[in-house]
Amino acid sequence: MQHQIVPPIPSKNMIAEEIPQWLNTSVYLNISHNMITGIEPGAVMSTYVVDLSYNMLNSFPNSLSFNGLVYLSIKNNSVSGEIPASMCNITQLRLVDFSNNKFSGQIPTCFFNLSLVIVKLQNNQLQGQIPELTDNIRHSFQALDLSENRLEGLIPKSLGHCEGLAFINLGKNKLSGDFPSWLSKLPKLGILVLRSNFLSGAINFSFEESPFQGLCMLDISTNQFSGKLPMSLLLSLNAMKTFDISHARMVGVHNILGYGTAWEVGMTIKGATLSYQDEIWFFMNTIDLSNNYFEGEILEEIGDLKWLQALRISNNKLRGSIPKNFGGLQQLESLDLSHNHLSGEIPEELTKLNFLEYLNLSYNNLVGRIPQSLQFSTFDAGSFEGNPSLCGPPLLLPCEANESTTSIPFLVLKQANEERMWKYTSVALGFGVGFGTTISFSLFLNNGRGFDILWRRCYCPWA
Repeated sequence: MQHQIVPPIPSKNMIAEEIPQWLNTSVYLNISHNMITGIEPGAVMSTYVVDLSYNMLNSFPNSLSFNGLVYLSIKNNSVSGEIPASMCNITQLRLVDFSNNKFSGQIPTCFFNLSLVIVKLQNNQLQGQIPELTDNIRHSFQALDLSENRLEGLIPKSLGHCEGLAFINLGKNKLSGDFPSWLSKLPKLGILVLRSNFLSGAINFSFEESPFQGLCMLDISTNQFSGKLPMSLLLSLNAMKTFDISHARMVGVHNILGYGTAWEVGMTIKGATLSYQDEIWFFMNTIDLSNNYFEGEILEEIGDLKWLQALRISNNKLRGSIPKNFGGLQQLESLDLSHNHLSGEIPEELTKLNFLEYLNLSYNNLVGRIPQSLQFSTFDAGSFEGNPSLCGPPLLLPCEANESTTSIPFLVLKQANEERMWKYTSVALGFGVGFGTTISFSLFLNNGRGFDILWRRCYCPWA
């Protein structure tokens, strides 16, 4: 369906008070970034795009009539109360952005009966369970953001039937249950954020399943996942193995009647929470498994994720050494393995990561000398603290005073001294035996008299 785009009502004009009943446009109403406080009851908006974002709305009329509405944004206001059930009557609606308000109550079940493309309800006070999705929305759905609410219960399995889904953010809720493995076959899924929930259990995938082929952002941090580190899952992330422009634009800017609708997601990278939007042509390939109960070792094959840019597995129960194949992660900018039980030395291969801006290996059981290079010289002591057997700059502990680095040279020196001492002792014993033999033989030749005298003096002094 094509519509002629007419010039919008300019935003950012300090328009205040309520929207009057008579205000109407044929296609496009954009009065965002003003000081609008409400909408008069009985107002009819026969328009396709309504943008009331960044105003001072504190309520949304339940009886508001929208004829043919396709796009509705009231993000960044102070609207409270429940999502109006009348929204379910807007059958042409494709995009809803109610983010950053104070909506409470449950998401209307009928809400997901519509042919929605993008739903953004993040940062509200919504409660209850996420409704199951019907066939109407399964064929059109592309992006879902319900993060930063109070939603609970299980993640609906019907999400796994939405083959067009490219963006899912359910972070910072109270969701429970197992890892949603049924999402693994979604061909276009590029971003999956489930952080800060109560999800639990082990994550098991086999290499044959090849899950999440297009995933570029995976954040399951701050849950209760346990068991072995899900290496089969990580090593199946083919979008992080080779650069593909189609993956970089997988969750691109959607245009509805010429109006851009961007997604946004915050990720903890480089020691801070950074916000990424789809306006940028390329976004970070990130994996965040931190603050769980994963155990076991990190396999060498992790180095196959050559386009991985940020890896965070801190605050788990990992053991073993840091793989040398980390040196193959040439695009890596942020690495956080802190608060685990990793042992062994820091691989010299990490010094080859020229783009590495943030490194945190603190509070493990690492030993030996910290590698020295131009890149490593940029990291402060906080990157290595909590490893009692690490030495060298930027730590204050010099390597010559550290047992883990001086024990081997000491043993070598001790062995060399022992060999030298045995050599000298052997020479001395040989000389003594030879000298004694010579004297004894000389005395014996002297008719035995000297030997007899010597024997009497040494062993028979009374004779």
